[in-house]
Amino acid sequence: PDVVFTQDICEVCNIDTVCTETAVMKLSKQPTLVPLSPNNLQDVFECAITIARALGKEEVALNYLAGLQKKTDHILDQLRANRAPLKRIMLMEWIEPIYNCGHWIPFQIAAAGGVDMLSNPGGDSIVTQWDKILKYNPEVLVIAPCGFDLKRSMEEMELLTSKPDWTDLEAVKNNQVYIADFDMFTQPSVGTLVEGIEALACMFHPEIFKADENIAKKFINHSQSVKSFKSV
Repeated sequence: PDVVFTQDICEVCNIDTVCTETAVMKLSKQPTLVPLSPNNLQDVFECAITIARALGKEEVALNYLAGLQKKTDHILDQLRANRAPLKRIMLMEWIEPIYNCGHWIPFQIAAAGGVDMLSNPGGDSIVTQWDKILKYNPEVLVIAPCGFDLKRSMEEMELLTSKPDWTDLEAVKNNQVYIADFDMFTQPSVGTLVEGIEALACMFHPEIFKADENIAKKFINHSQSVKSFKSV
């Protein structure tokens, strides 16, 4: 390869820059290494430009990003036009132990009309105690374990539903618990993260936003997932 892109966000999900540097030393031709380590949503947009610049396609990237920006601007415009209330959210990146969300995900939540006061914007996700979640009492709960698709997440949900006072959560009482594909949140591709914002907007404010066919496949209400899982 002429160019190799690396990351240092999570050494569990993908190999890091140091490992990549060691590996490419064995190649007869040394490629250009381009590290990408975004911490927030704006960083992810800028990483897309960095990638395009390294490939000599900066103008293409700018046009692509402009289209994505229009999508997020449309969501914001609709939230303002409808005077949508700010929803109290929690998004879990892992179920056992429970991890809150970090890095760019809190910014996705904000762009969709919510706020996650248990999150760690721009930083790593961390273990969050159950009693803290009960006290926070989210209006909407989004379960998106890193690396899990919808089916795998459904299989793990009993770890949450069996916890003490699960049914006391406002999100549970009001049927506002959702399971979502991880790739809309924990994989920092600007296109998939914007899809995540669109999906979150549909979860937080279904009276305003309706998911298109593509987005609708990537999240499901927990009550629906229980029915579909039992029917399999």
